[in-house]
Amino acid sequence: MCLIADSTVQQVREYSDIVGVISEYVTLKKRGRNFIGLCPFHSEKTPSFTVSPEKQIFHCFGCHESGDLISFVQKVDSLTFVEAVTVIAQRAGIVVEETRGSASQYHTDFDTIRDMLALLLAKYQTFLAESGPTVSYLADRGVLKDSFEMFQLGFSPSSFDAASFLKKEGASDDIIDRTGVFYRTDQGQFRSRFSGRLIFPVLDYQRRVTGFGGRVMQSGNSDRSVAKYVNSQESRLFNKRKLLYGIGLAKPAIKKAGFAILMEGYMDVLMAHQFGFAHSVGVMGTALTKEQVQLIKRFTDTVYLAFDNDQAGQMAMQKSYQVLAPFGMTVKCLSMSEKDPADILLAHDADYFQGLIDQAVPVLDRLIETSVNALPNREIDTVSKCLGQLLDVVKLNPSKVVQDHYVGILAQELEIDREIILAQIRKTRYNVVSSLKFSKKDHTSKYLKAASFLAYVSATDQSYRESLRSKLEGIDFIDPDYVKLMGIIIGSDLYNQALYDEIEDDELKKKYGALLIEGEQVFTKVNVTQQIDECIGVLKEYYVSKRREEIKVAIREIEKTGKDTEQILMLLNELKELKSSREQLNYG
Repeated sequence: MCLIADSTVQQVREYSDIVGVISEYVTLKKRGRNFIGLCPFHSEKTPSFTVSPEKQIFHCFGCHESGDLISFVQKVDSLTFVEAVTVIAQRAGIVVEETRGSASQYHTDFDTIRDMLALLLAKYQTFLAESGPTVSYLADRGVLKDSFEMFQLGFSPSSFDAASFLKKEGASDDIIDRTGVFYRTDQGQFRSRFSGRLIFPVLDYQRRVTGFGGRVMQSGNSDRSVAKYVNSQESRLFNKRKLLYGIGLAKPAIKKAGFAILMEGYMDVLMAHQFGFAHSVGVMGTALTKEQVQLIKRFTDTVYLAFDNDQAGQMAMQKSYQVLAPFGMTVKCLSMSEKDPADILLAHDADYFQGLIDQAVPVLDRLIETSVNALPNREIDTVSKCLGQLLDVVKLNPSKVVQDHYVGILAQELEIDREIILAQIRKTRYNVVSSLKFSKKDHTSKYLKAASFLAYVSATDQSYRESLRSKLEGIDFIDPDYVKLMGIIIGSDLYNQALYDEIEDDELKKKYGALLIEGEQVFTKVNVTQQIDECIGVLKEYYVSKRREEIKVAIREIEKTGKDTEQILMLLNELKELKSSREQLNYG
């Protein structure tokens, strides 16, 4: 099997534009020597995600996720190590060299699952070409052959035993189960979720199959309990929160147009692409998520919402704005007379739909207009309630300029003094100031801070590490993880991100990443030699104090038995020596 050569992996590890790559996923702002933004790995309103270009490490002060560029891309895109290395190499213009190796070296279960999904897709496509009724259905819906080939549509006949097919291809029961395509009967047998359905493959932004959507095709089936659409089971590969239908096809067009058109369903997106609106993507019938927004933001800061013209679609528009606004996105909405974009495109033409795009208005304008027009009266309680609801939406946008603009509109529309609204919004305005403190909790002792400082300077500076190698005897680093970490640091000739790559334990990796970023926030490299000596003294004091208490406990236990006076004398002598050592340290 061909694998990525170590030389390629090393070049990727040495690639220095960690800020540039992460900026494609997270909006970063410079703060001092580092960059900060909202963490992509947990939900937060105050930025706690920090990237250090100097140390080539990221760390979140909220969820404590840490790592280098490769681990970031792995986690944020759910990639294997090899896939992450390949993505970064392609971005950096690094030639991906291959070598020979065993299949088990890098080939994971996720690679196998993707292989099985790709085999299923090819089979579904073959069945579609052979299914006259399904092809006729697509033609009746106005779908051209070029379109269903471009979107790789398929069909799963009721007679197709997909599980047996995958077993013949070498898939184990565990792999079959994890494809997300099947459910188990009470007898433990596999049954396909997509039997008798038109197949919409769901691809990620790299156009790899993650799962499927399926529309029921049995026209004579009157069972209302049968869902019209079903999707693959949620899994690490098929995570709808992180996927957008059509994103792999839409990427170039989004960049060219400067904005994305966000729709709801599979057919909406397919028809939009067929009519030339290739910058369209779909949320697949679920509420928009922050992960999907982060994916869109890698290609544009502007989104046009083209949701169904019904109550549910209008509610989805408002909820989508609430997710988009905190990311500083420009959000507009189309005014559609028909129910959904597919219907509009088929009933009219591309020029008509382009006109709707040209006439799109900011979502906030639409929400304010709709809310004001819906007021039953102008009594103070009614107006106050309306104002409060609209301010909750307005303040989601991090731009004070945008907020103040809509304060003026609200003042005019609701006939309220502008200063009153300004006072209200300033009182509730989102504060983006972040307090990045390094473990300054009340229970954090001076001993742990001393251990942290020694670990930090030895991890980041060769000369200090060399001097520490001969000074650590008789020092207790308190935290067991710091003991392990210091052993790795002192025993290595690597620094910063290079040393991170050599640490095998995941928890220690996180602790090391946190140490590099948090240490930079707190510790100053002024009079470092003096600080090192003071920290060593503090930790030696800790060792002496701890050992003295251990001896006192041991003496009391021996005295209870009335025996082994010789042992007591030895302990008393050690206690005396420890007292002398403590006095020499001049601490406490």
